[in-house]
This record gives sequence, structure tokens and C-alpha cells, in this order.
Amino acid sequence: MRYLLYFLIMILIAPCAAKSKRHKVAPAPKVPLPYETKEDGLKICKGDPANYRQAKLNGCRIVNLPSEKTFFVYWLPPDFKNLPDRLMMVALHGANGSAYKTILDLLDTARLENFALISLQWGWPKSSLTKTSKKSKKSSTERLFSDIRQSEKQNTDPEADLVNESHDSLDYFDYLGYETVYKAAEHALSYLMESEYGDLKSSALYCPGRAATICPALALLDTKKQTGLYKLFISAYGYEEGTVMPELNNPLHGDLPLSLKNFYLFAGVRDSTAVDNLHQAKRKIMELGGRIDAVRLAPERYNGFEADPKYQREAIFFWKRNVK
Repeated sequence: MRYLLYFLIMILIAPCAAKSKRHKVAPAPKVPLPYETKEDGLKICKGDPANYRQAKLNGCRIVNLPSEKTFFVYWLPPDFKNLPDRLMMVALHGANGSAYKTILDLLDTARLENFALISLQWGWPKSSLTKTSKKSKKSSTERLFSDIRQSEKQNTDPEADLVNESHDSLDYFDYLGYETVYKAAEHALSYLMESEYGDLKSSALYCPGRAATICPALALLDTKKQTGLYKLFISAYGYEEGTVMPELNNPLHGDLPLSLKNFYLFAGVRDSTAVDNLHQAKRKIMELGGRIDAVRLAPERYNGFEADPKYQREAIFFWKRNVK
């Protein structure tokens, strides 16, 4: 009888013991959400203070994207929420540029044509920003975002704890990979649409200078989406080796990986290399199924698209036409 009682007790205890030995499943890591801020988490505003101040004076606002370790600046037309056709352009900057300068380059046309702007920072200075502290597993970039967020919650000066942080000037950048750029742009669009501005009818992507070298790759990623984010890819100046990314030739993407994607191509005629590469890029994009809405060779060498609004307005014409 004693053995029977012992046996019954063991049967009752066994499930509890087994349960106690099970490993607890770790909760999924929280993805840091975008948030509006007085100054960007990469401190680009310190390296480009004039354009930063001018952007703020023109009503532009800043949103940090901690998950991609970058930020964007945005501007909205008056009463944007109630516009029947809400259009939003995502813009990248060129080499040595900044999100603040790029949004100012396009702002007059955006006011005239009544579309919103997102200017995404895809480059940041090397130095301590990309290093990881021995005392902390967080990189200095992550600590910058964390410190700025904390200082704003406490309503204190966000620069107070960062006076000893140093980083190089805007002429020495690391750059985000094109997949991260695409994801950051998605998050920027979602942030504005989901927060308070409703559905978006269409968006376009502007890639000047160095950004033009990843423009076709961004179009490739857009092709993989059933609807696609962008009705026009504006590519200017960056016609150097690598303009059409090697992965576009990967047979896994099919014969026409840029099928039905529309491009507006721009270069300055004084730069003979850029002109030659533009025509090569045009042929390659068409070979891969892309549509060329226009090719423009301007008298200016480098900054014709920003300096002459007629080119911007022409690109917007094709964008709006593609939306219909």
C-alpha cells in the first residue's frame, strides 16, 4: 500500500516538475518606433546648421527612425489631409549632401505642385558614430538616438550630454545599403499615413548624385511589391560605374525585373562621362523592362535639376501622368 501511495504521488508531481524544467520563451525584441524630434539622432543638423535652420523656418519637421539608425525631414502642403489626391515624393541626398539641403532644393516646386516631401538621410559621418563602446553593447549611433529621446522626455537641452561626442564633417559618409534605404522610406511613408494623414494616392522617388547609383536597385525592390510604392524614379547625375546594380542581372529576378517601372533621367552635357553613362543606363534599364519617360541633358554640369525648376516640374508632370 505504501508503494502504491508513493507511485500515485510521483504521477501527480511529474507534470509539475517537467513544467518547471521547460525553457521560457524569450519575448520578441521590441522594434523601436519612429518619433518626431527637435533635432536628428545623427546630429547632421550640427554639420549642416544653415540648411537645418532654413528647413525649420519653412515648416519642415524631423522624425528619427531608430530601427534604421537614420531620420527623415518632411514637409506637407496646407490642408494636406483633405486633398483629394495626396501625393508624396521621397528624396535622397547626393554625396556630401544632407536631408535638409535636399528638401530645400525641392520645396518651391512642392509648394507650386501641391505635393508632400520626405527627405531621407541615407548617409552619416564615420568616426565614433559607428563604433561600439566596450562598456556597452550599444553603438554610439544607438546611444545618440537614445540620449536625444531621453533628453526630450525630460524637456532638457538634447545637446547637454553630447558635448564630447565628435564626428566628421558631411564630406565623409558611410551609406546605408539600398535594402535599408527602401525599408526606411517605407517606414517614413507609413509613419505619416498611419499617424494622421490617411491614404496616399502615389509617391515618387528622387535619387540625385550618389543616390542615382542605387536607383535601379530600389526600383527592383519596388517591383517585388504587388502594388509598388513609386510611380516614377527620378535619377540625376550619378551615372558612374555601378549605376545599374549587378544584382539586376541575377536570373532569379526574371527576364524583366524592372517591368513597368518609370524613369526620368537627367545629366549635364558638360560632363561627357556622365552623358555616356546616362545613355548606357538608359539602354540597360530598357533592356530590363523599365520605361523611360524622358532623358534630359541640361547645360549645367552638376546642379541643373536643383537650379532650374523647369526640370523638376517636368518630372512632376510625368509622375502625375503615371498616376492617372
